[in-house]
Amino acid sequence: MPPALRLTAVLLCLAVLNLGCQSDGSSSSSSGKKSSDPEKAAIETRRAAWPATNGDFSDSVDLTGYTVLTLIPFDNLTDNSKDDDAGTELVEEVEETLAKRYEEAFTTVRIADAPLGQADEIVASGFVYDFSKGGGYNYWTGRNKAKFKAMMALKNGATGAVVKSSRINQSGHESNDALMEEAGEKFARMLKRSRDGR
Repeated sequence: MPPALRLTAVLLCLAVLNLGCQSDGSSSSSSGKKSSDPEKAAIETRRAAWPATNGDFSDSVDLTGYTVLTLIPFDNLTDNSKDDDAGTELVEEVEETLAKRYEEAFTTVRIADAPLGQADEIVASGFVYDFSKGGGYNYWTGRNKAKFKAMMALKNGATGAVVKSSRINQSGHESNDALMEEAGEKFARMLKRSRDGR
């Protein structure tokens, strides 16, 4: 068989094979989409109701009048992970860092599902919208990064008024535990600076 004819035959086979793979993938993904559409719509609705961001995560705000901190475990509203513990792990890291390094920052630090409703209480809550584990290797980009992305709000415990709302965006090649620890430490530092009025 002449080389030109052989090349044409190979290219034709590849085109047919590629077309078959695309049609298989699209039919399975469309059926997958149908089953998850209501859940995705509910997630999008809850995300849309979140207060608009009013600063960077590391920016401090005036928390000098607050002595009680309530940490509400973040909701899991992720598209790519069903790790329900991520939001709880974050607030536990914040509590642990405050207890170890900044114990004088607040008179009371508590993890709870609801605020106390006090005027001197600041409430931290939020939702996780991306939590993907690192590890593995991608031929084009190298090692895969771990990612933790969330929305965070600080609210007055009595009135519910938003004091601060921002994104948390943490990524790196370290383990997921190290990534969460780093995010919790940054969160705690921001709270400490804000309590000090700096």
